[in-house]
Amino acid sequence: MVTLLHSYINNMTIGHQIIVKELLRKVIGYGTIILGISLLSVILYFIVKYPPMIPPPIDGVYPPVYSPYPGTNLEYPGRELEYRLYLEEKLLEYRRSA
Repeated sequence: MVTLLHSYINNMTIGHQIIVKELLRKVIGYGTIILGISLLSVILYFIVKYPPMIPPPIDGVYPPVYSPYPGTNLEYPGRELEYRLYLEEKLLEYRRSA
């Protein structure tokens, strides 16, 4: 009877240790998930509250940008002449190919 009681208490102790170990593992897992979510939310909060600074553009010499469709942007001087030359060149190409 005494050995049966000892083995019962022993099994209860081992079972209790297993339960506590599993409980600790689950609590640590959930705690890690909650901690990660809270850190991400803090980072997103600071990104929204204090956005990264965009440096002002530096003035420099930029090459002129020409329209791929000549004659559509006629607000610059000399564009009409350029467009007329373009049309004459296309007309010459058409006559040569015909």
